[in-house]
Amino acid sequence: MFAAVWSVGWKGVSLWRAVRNESPGWFVALLVTNTLGVLDAIYLFAVDADIRARKEIEQWTLLETDEPEQLGHTTET
Repeated sequence: MFAAVWSVGWKGVSLWRAVRNESPGWFVALLVTNTLGVLDAIYLFAVDADIRARKEIEQWTLLETDEPEQLGHTTET
């Protein structure tokens, strides 16, 4: 019973974050695997943390430089 509750908790949070990060590949991988929270923890502590750090740096850069948001464009026009 404990393992099921543990796994569902990790899976719920990791799936929610994968959707918010627009990571369909990770969402499917997390949805179809059952690793008792191991893969979910890897996603949350490694991949999600990296995505959040990049977004934070981007927001800080935009605020400091008064540049408009690039809206997904990788090069300036």
